[in-house]
Amino acid sequence: MKMRAQNKKIFKRMLLLSGVVVYLLLIGCRDKSIDHIKRGNDHLNKGEYDQAISDYTKAIEINPRFAATYYNRGLAYQNKAEYDQAIPDYNKALEINPRLAEAYNGLAWLLATCPDGNNRDGRKAIDNATRACELSQWKNSSLLDTLAAAYAEVGEFEKAVKWQSEAIELSATDNDKHAMQSRLKLYRAGKPYREEP
Repeated sequence: MKMRAQNKKIFKRMLLLSGVVVYLLLIGCRDKSIDHIKRGNDHLNKGEYDQAISDYTKAIEINPRFAATYYNRGLAYQNKAEYDQAIPDYNKALEINPRLAEAYNGLAWLLATCPDGNNRDGRKAIDNATRACELSQWKNSSLLDTLAAAYAEVGEFEKAVKWQSEAIELSATDNDKHAMQSRLKLYRAGKPYREEP
């Protein structure tokens, strides 16, 4: 499965956390988990999910308190369609850092759009997507896109259309807008969106 545009966009935001890593290096506060995180990020960006998971797992063994590492590993598991592995990682990231909007969003997207119905839970998706939107002050198109998908999952298509339209309006790129407009058509037709397996 290719990393979808929304995940790529969020991943790029996560790369900003790499700036934290550089800062820690500059002040001399380095642990060996940083090397694994950097390699994991490189593998994730290339779609090399097994290698990314391996590096993130090693980083977690060294430093189990860095929430973004769990989030990134969850994203790698999700892109591998290993949903039962992704969910606990997103939850652990949120346990460590309850203000990590990307982890709420990743979990919400999985719960709303998972091709495996056993892993979908629209109500939990709405709760998580709403929290992500609150943390971003309702200004992130990808997070609003997820909220729309969550509402569509529970059959609340009017709300799905409302939030999808807001997401499209805030979206900065044509690729994102095109994908969002495709989902908007589904919601207007009374259909939820599903990720491809």
